[in-house]
Amino acid sequence: MIPRHPAFCPFISPIHFDSSPSSVLPLYFSYPRGLDAYGRPGEANGVTVGFRALSDGAAASAGFTGVSPSGDGYRADVFVAINSQNTSVGNQLAADIAHEGSHTADKQEAVAKTGPDGDFMRSPGNITVRESEQRAYSVTASVLAGLPGSAKYEPSRGAIIYDPRALPAQRNGIATQGINNVLSGTNPLYPLEKLRKQILEAGQ
Repeated sequence: MIPRHPAFCPFISPIHFDSSPSSVLPLYFSYPRGLDAYGRPGEANGVTVGFRALSDGAAASAGFTGVSPSGDGYRADVFVAINSQNTSVGNQLAADIAHEGSHTADKQEAVAKTGPDGDFMRSPGNITVRESEQRAYSVTASVLAGLPGSAKYEPSRGAIIYDPRALPAQRNGIATQGINNVLSGTNPLYPLEKLRKQILEAGQ
Protein backbone atom coordinates (compact mmCIF):
# COMPACT_ATOMS: atom_id res chain seq x y z
CA MET A 1 0.00 0.00 0.00
CA ILE A 2 1.20 3.53 -0.77
CA PRO A 3 0.29 5.88 2.12
CA ARG A 4 -1.95 8.85 1.44
CA HIS A 5 -0.20 12.20 1.65
CA PRO A 6 -2.19 14.96 3.42
CA ALA A 7 -1.02 17.53 0.86
CA PHE A 8 -2.51 15.67 -2.10
CA CYS A 9 -5.47 17.46 -3.64
CA PRO A 10 -7.41 16.70 -6.84
CA PHE A 11 -8.21 19.06 -9.67
CA ILE A 12 -11.51 20.81 -9.07
CA SER A 13 -12.53 21.01 -12.72
CA PRO A 14 -12.51 18.17 -15.28
CA ILE A 15 -9.77 17.62 -17.82
CA HIS A 16 -11.14 17.84 -21.35
CA PHE A 17 -9.42 15.71 -23.98
CA ASP A 18 -9.46 16.24 -27.71
CA SER A 19 -12.09 14.68 -29.97
CA SER A 20 -9.73 12.45 -31.96
CA PRO A 21 -10.49 8.72 -32.28
CA SER A 22 -10.26 6.81 -29.01
CA SER A 23 -10.54 9.99 -26.94
CA VAL A 24 -12.75 9.80 -23.92
CA LEU A 25 -15.26 12.11 -22.30
CA PRO A 26 -14.11 14.68 -19.71
CA LEU A 27 -12.50 12.94 -16.78
CA TYR A 28 -12.41 13.63 -13.05
CA PHE A 29 -9.59 11.25 -12.17
CA SER A 30 -7.49 12.42 -9.24
CA TYR A 31 -4.96 10.97 -6.84
CA PRO A 32 -7.21 8.59 -4.79
CA ARG A 33 -7.69 6.48 -7.92
CA GLY A 34 -3.93 6.09 -8.19
CA LEU A 35 -3.52 5.03 -4.56
CA ASP A 36 -6.58 2.94 -3.74
CA ALA A 37 -5.60 0.27 -6.28
CA TYR A 38 -2.62 -0.72 -4.12
CA GLY A 39 -4.91 -1.84 -1.30
CA ARG A 40 -4.27 -2.03 2.42
CA PRO A 41 -1.26 -3.53 4.21
CA GLY A 42 -1.48 -7.32 4.13
CA GLU A 43 -4.41 -7.34 1.71
CA ALA A 44 -4.15 -10.09 -0.90
CA ASN A 45 -5.38 -8.07 -3.86
CA GLY A 46 -3.03 -9.35 -6.57
CA VAL A 47 -0.86 -6.20 -6.67
CA THR A 48 2.91 -6.52 -6.22
CA VAL A 49 5.37 -3.60 -6.19
CA GLY A 50 9.09 -3.96 -6.80
CA PHE A 51 12.16 -2.64 -8.59
CA ARG A 52 13.16 -3.81 -12.05
CA ALA A 53 15.25 -2.49 -14.92
CA LEU A 54 12.89 -1.25 -17.64
CA SER A 55 14.49 -1.31 -21.08
CA ASP A 56 12.15 1.29 -22.59
CA GLY A 57 13.34 3.97 -20.17
CA ALA A 58 9.98 4.43 -18.46
CA ALA A 59 10.07 5.53 -14.82
CA ALA A 60 7.69 2.70 -13.87
CA SER A 61 5.20 0.25 -15.35
CA ALA A 62 2.12 -1.72 -14.29
CA GLY A 63 2.19 -5.10 -16.02
CA PHE A 64 -0.88 -7.31 -16.21
CA THR A 65 0.34 -10.82 -15.34
CA GLY A 66 -2.94 -12.73 -15.31
CA VAL A 67 -6.00 -13.40 -13.16
CA SER A 68 -6.62 -15.29 -9.93
CA PRO A 69 -9.81 -16.52 -8.25
CA SER A 70 -11.21 -14.03 -5.75
CA GLY A 71 -14.46 -14.65 -3.91
CA ASP A 72 -17.13 -15.48 -6.48
CA GLY A 73 -15.12 -14.09 -9.37
CA TYR A 74 -11.60 -13.16 -10.38
CA ARG A 75 -9.07 -10.45 -9.70
CA ALA A 76 -6.35 -8.95 -11.88
CA ASP A 77 -2.76 -9.75 -10.97
CA VAL A 78 -0.54 -6.72 -11.57
CA PHE A 79 3.18 -6.18 -11.03
CA VAL A 80 4.09 -2.52 -10.58
CA ALA A 81 7.78 -2.14 -11.44
CA ILE A 82 9.73 0.97 -10.50
CA ASN A 83 12.70 1.40 -12.84
CA SER A 84 15.82 0.55 -10.83
CA GLN A 85 18.03 2.28 -13.42
CA ASN A 86 16.12 5.55 -13.72
CA THR A 87 14.25 6.03 -10.46
CA SER A 88 12.52 9.35 -9.88
CA VAL A 89 12.54 10.87 -6.40
CA GLY A 90 10.41 13.07 -4.19
CA ASN A 91 7.21 14.46 -5.65
CA GLN A 92 7.88 12.94 -9.05
CA LEU A 93 8.24 9.47 -7.54
CA ALA A 94 4.91 9.95 -5.74
CA ALA A 95 3.33 11.01 -9.04
CA ASP A 96 4.84 8.04 -10.91
CA ILE A 97 3.53 5.59 -8.30
CA ALA A 98 0.06 7.14 -8.47
CA HIS A 99 0.23 7.06 -12.30
CA GLU A 100 0.88 3.31 -12.27
CA GLY A 101 -1.79 2.92 -9.62
CA SER A 102 -4.28 4.35 -12.10
CA HIS A 103 -3.20 1.76 -14.68
CA THR A 104 -3.57 -0.91 -12.01
CA ALA A 105 -7.10 0.29 -11.24
CA ASP A 106 -7.97 0.05 -14.95
CA LYS A 107 -6.84 -3.57 -15.08
CA GLN A 108 -8.71 -4.38 -11.89
CA GLU A 109 -11.88 -2.85 -13.31
CA ALA A 110 -11.47 -4.66 -16.63
CA VAL A 111 -11.33 -8.04 -14.91
CA ALA A 112 -14.13 -7.14 -12.48
CA LYS A 113 -16.44 -6.21 -15.37
CA THR A 114 -15.92 -9.48 -17.22
CA GLY A 115 -19.18 -11.09 -18.32
CA PRO A 116 -20.48 -14.54 -17.33
CA ASP A 117 -18.68 -16.05 -20.32
CA GLY A 118 -15.38 -15.44 -18.52
CA ASP A 119 -13.79 -13.78 -21.56
CA PHE A 120 -11.61 -11.10 -19.99
CA MET A 121 -10.54 -9.69 -23.34
CA ARG A 122 -14.16 -8.85 -24.19
CA SER A 123 -14.80 -7.09 -20.90
CA PRO A 124 -16.36 -3.61 -21.35
CA GLY A 125 -13.70 -2.41 -18.95
CA ASN A 126 -10.88 -3.51 -21.27
CA ILE A 127 -10.23 0.02 -22.51
CA THR A 128 -7.47 1.09 -24.89
CA VAL A 129 -3.95 1.99 -23.80
CA ARG A 130 -4.66 5.56 -24.94
CA GLU A 131 -7.65 5.84 -22.63
CA SER A 132 -5.72 4.33 -19.75
CA GLU A 133 -2.81 6.74 -20.28
CA GLN A 134 -5.20 9.71 -20.43
CA ARG A 135 -6.55 8.72 -17.04
CA ALA A 136 -3.10 8.04 -15.57
CA TYR A 137 -1.58 11.32 -16.73
CA SER A 138 -4.51 13.24 -15.27
CA VAL A 139 -3.67 11.50 -11.97
CA THR A 140 -0.02 12.52 -12.43
CA ALA A 141 -1.02 16.15 -12.91
CA SER A 142 -3.35 16.00 -9.90
CA VAL A 143 -0.61 14.69 -7.62
CA LEU A 144 1.98 17.23 -8.76
CA ALA A 145 -0.51 20.07 -8.36
CA GLY A 146 -1.30 18.92 -4.84
CA LEU A 147 2.26 18.59 -3.54
CA PRO A 148 4.13 21.79 -2.64
CA GLY A 149 7.42 22.27 -4.44
CA SER A 150 6.63 20.12 -7.48
CA ALA A 151 8.87 20.83 -10.46
CA LYS A 152 7.77 21.27 -14.04
CA TYR A 153 6.90 17.93 -15.62
CA GLU A 154 7.36 17.53 -19.36
CA PRO A 155 7.70 13.81 -20.25
CA SER A 156 8.40 14.67 -23.90
CA ARG A 157 9.18 17.88 -25.73
CA GLY A 158 6.14 20.14 -25.92
CA ALA A 159 4.08 17.90 -23.63
CA ILE A 160 3.87 19.81 -20.35
CA ILE A 161 1.73 17.94 -17.84
CA TYR A 162 2.37 20.29 -14.92
CA ASP A 163 3.92 23.76 -14.67
CA PRO A 164 4.26 25.31 -11.20
CA ARG A 165 4.48 28.79 -12.72
CA ALA A 166 0.97 28.53 -14.14
CA LEU A 167 -1.99 29.97 -12.29
CA PRO A 168 -4.31 27.35 -10.77
CA ALA A 169 -7.01 28.29 -13.32
CA GLN A 170 -4.56 27.54 -16.15
CA ARG A 171 -3.29 24.18 -14.94
CA ASN A 172 -6.20 22.15 -16.22
CA GLY A 173 -5.77 23.46 -19.76
CA ILE A 174 -2.01 22.93 -19.65
CA ALA A 175 -2.43 19.35 -18.46
CA THR A 176 -5.06 18.64 -21.11
CA GLN A 177 -2.84 19.90 -23.92
CA GLY A 178 0.21 18.14 -22.53
CA ILE A 179 -1.59 14.81 -22.26
CA ASN A 180 -2.90 15.10 -25.80
CA ASN A 181 0.63 15.92 -27.01
CA VAL A 182 2.38 13.06 -25.20
CA LEU A 183 -0.18 10.64 -26.68
CA SER A 184 -0.01 12.03 -30.22
CA GLY A 185 1.80 8.94 -31.49
CA THR A 186 5.18 10.63 -31.92
CA ASN A 187 6.53 9.69 -28.47
CA PRO A 188 8.66 6.49 -28.70
CA LEU A 189 7.05 5.24 -25.47
CA TYR A 190 3.58 5.50 -27.04
CA PRO A 191 3.55 4.51 -30.73
CA LEU A 192 0.10 4.48 -32.33
CA GLU A 193 0.11 0.69 -32.55
CA LYS A 194 0.47 0.45 -28.78
CA LEU A 195 -2.06 3.20 -28.02
CA ARG A 196 -4.73 1.34 -30.00
CA LYS A 197 -4.32 -1.91 -28.11
CA GLN A 198 -6.57 -2.88 -25.22
CA ILE A 199 -4.91 -2.82 -21.81
CA LEU A 200 -5.22 -6.55 -21.12
CA GLU A 201 -3.85 -7.26 -24.60
CA ALA A 202 -0.92 -4.90 -24.23
CA GLY A 203 0.00 -6.38 -20.88
CA GLN A 204 1.30 -3.07 -19.54
